[in-house]
Amino acid sequence: MKKIVGLVVLTLVVGLLAGCSQQQKTTDLWSIYKNTLTKCKYVDLTHAFSPTIPVWKGFGNTEFLPARAAVDIPGYCKKGEIFTYAKHEFQATAYIFKTDQYG
Repeated sequence: MKKIVGLVVLTLVVGLLAGCSQQQKTTDLWSIYKNTLTKCKYVDLTHAFSPTIPVWKGFGNTEFLPARAAVDIPGYCKKGEIFTYAKHEFQATAYIFKTDQYG
């Protein structure tokens, strides 16, 4: 193991020294973006979370439920109460994920 670590360190040092001996061309991130990334094709593979989101059948589907109050807040909500626009001026959704492997 010590030989492997020593070899890795030696390789890094030689690489750094070789890089220092050559004239360095500095490139800022905007140049990289303009010259490289703007020419790439991007494909968005994300999915919005919904009851129909693709998931491997072995995991099972996510449950989508109305969000409920976790505690009593006097004058506002009671524990277990569903949040509604009419009473709380907002609505929220609770999710029960069977896995973190979605998409």
